[in-house]
Amino acid sequence: MIDGTKYNGTLVKKDEQNLYISTWDGTTFKIPKKGIYEVKIQKPSYLKTGGLISVILIGILGAGLVIAYIFSGF
Repeated sequence: MIDGTKYNGTLVKKDEQNLYISTWDGTTFKIPKKGIYEVKIQKPSYLKTGGLISVILIGILGAGLVIAYIFSGF
């Protein structure tokens, strides 16, 4: 945080004086290290990722069953 400003993004580069953070829209911020008071790092959630993948697979399987039922002639 710099002066209460919160930046979300991915650490791109780090040198002795600055941190470079890239946001989702491609903007890169150059932040001086002396202005940073707090850094929070979020670890990836494997449980959420696995849940999302399983929901997608169940949806694809369900859609395939519906299509097979429709083309089987009822």
